[in-house]
Amino acid sequence: MSNLDVRPSAVACGGREDVPGGPVHEVLPPRQVPLGESTVVRRLLPSLGRRMVGA
Repeated sequence: MSNLDVRPSAVACGGREDVPGGPVHEVLPPRQVPLGESTVVRRLLPSLGRRMVGA
C-alpha cells in the first residue's frame, strides 16, 4: 500500500536496540604473504573474521 500523504512525519530508522543504525566500520589487520622470491604483499581478505564481502 502506498502512502499518499504529501507531508509525512519523520520516522527515525535504525537497527535493534544493541545495534546502531549507522554504518559499520571494521579495521582488519593485514597478513603478510610472500609473492615470489623477493616480494611481500599484505592481504586483508579473505580473513577468519570476514570471509565474504558484500556491496
